[in-house]
Amino acid sequence: MTVGERDDQGAAATPITARITRVADLSATLLFALEGGLVGIAVGLDPVGVLVVCFVSALGGGLIRDVLTNALPPAAVRDWHYAVIVIAAALLVWTGHALFLHVPASLVVALDAAGLALSAIAGTEKALDRGIHALPAVFLGTVSGVGGGMIRDIIINRVPRVLHTDVYASAACLAALIVVMGRLAGWPARMTAVAAGVACFTLRLLAYHFGWALPHLAVAPPV
Repeated sequence: MTVGERDDQGAAATPITARITRVADLSATLLFALEGGLVGIAVGLDPVGVLVVCFVSALGGGLIRDVLTNALPPAAVRDWHYAVIVIAAALLVWTGHALFLHVPASLVVALDAAGLALSAIAGTEKALDRGIHALPAVFLGTVSGVGGGMIRDIIINRVPRVLHTDVYASAACLAALIVVMGRLAGWPARMTAVAAGVACFTLRLLAYHFGWALPHLAVAPPV
């Protein structure tokens, strides 16, 4: 869909929202691909395995979102820029793995938080531009942020982080809520995107630093 063109749902993307979505989506792809590559190296995958993990980490959430909103073929398949970004990130992580081994955990979390915020913003904007109702648009924005990480964790045989780690999906949901409220209230698109990104990024980092988490139920397993 070109800028300003109506899609098959009858919604129209303005030039500003289309630009914001594009930049946020590609930036999130790069950040999630780098993080996925670091995870792949940490668990001892070979180059092909690292590339696969980069792909699912960076593009998994967007693929789920595009399929659910009937935006077919998905952007990750239709636009070659996504594949180039992921491949470049995988090569960078693999060739420079010695340097990345010394990257502080806090920096990795910051990269992840930035990718989470950007992806949630892009996912929500895309859903709204396709005429999706505000409530499911929040869900789709959240899925865009956390979907790739969930698929990655399943591939490397660990419980998806989003299901048990400190505030994560909640941060993506917060960004999606702000985007939706901004669109409904008629706030400037750039201001809304910045506010959503800062809120998600800050909440994720604060949760990591202070160990915030949603409550867990200590229930004994069935005999």
